[in-house]
Amino acid sequence: MGEAWGSNGPVPGIAGSEMGCEDASSWDLETEGAGDGLICCNRQGLISAMLSGCIHEINNPNNNILLASRLLGDYWKGLAPLLSEYQGQHPDACCAGVPLAGILDSMPKIIAMIAEDVGRISRITTQLKSDAAAVVKDSGGCDPNAVIKAVAEALKGTIARHTRQFRLELSENLSLLAIDCRLLHQVVTNLVCNALQSLPARERMVMVSSFRDEASGHIAIRVEDQGCGIAPYHLGRVFEPFYSINRENGRAGLGLFVSRLIIQRNSGTLTLSSEPGQGSTAVIRLPYR
Repeated sequence: MGEAWGSNGPVPGIAGSEMGCEDASSWDLETEGAGDGLICCNRQGLISAMLSGCIHEINNPNNNILLASRLLGDYWKGLAPLLSEYQGQHPDACCAGVPLAGILDSMPKIIAMIAEDVGRISRITTQLKSDAAAVVKDSGGCDPNAVIKAVAEALKGTIARHTRQFRLELSENLSLLAIDCRLLHQVVTNLVCNALQSLPARERMVMVSSFRDEASGHIAIRVEDQGCGIAPYHLGRVFEPFYSINRENGRAGLGLFVSRLIIQRNSGTLTLSSEPGQGSTAVIRLPYR
């Protein structure tokens, strides 16, 4: 296949041999050096995006634990004098089999330990968040149409196996995007593969279009299919990590999760709408230069 070009010449990691959707949907970090250089062509960006999502999942419960520990400390300040008085009157009193004297001695230490460990987790996630901010961006800008054409070329064999109706409708003279072309290629590949794999017959269509979304002030890339569609219950969960509708096919459930993280970390949005039996539409919106 030919090379994809951005504002500064060939897009690194995009040109290469034809690949299949099985490769594109695996998101397997171990295959990065295998030679395709397509999906795992930017290990740093992929790890950074996944790390950012993990940090978010850790911070939410950690903040809840922090709040609970502070409330527990406040409650204990009010309760400790009462328990101390009661223990003085009843030296052998126990709670849950533990002498009150032991509880009065250990509870402040337990509360302090919880607060210390929560603070330690917060410091670790803060450092990780700083490290995750190192997503590499293409300082020269990314041509969205060049990326879409490169994806279509890379998947041409797989496209032919899934559909007779694969269309590109690309608006001309679109502005360059402030995202690494390799990361955008990664996301578009995943969306196109999802669309192809949803088709029940080769007569059904997949269309990829690009246009300037004047309402949002973004460049949009839309991937539409006439596939099986997604039930409302699943649609509400498809962006969750490790959630897969096609678990029996060995899908890890990370494709859409990582795709959305990549787009969000580049100040964009990724949305998905679907009607069971009618098809699905995924839309990427990204700011342009």
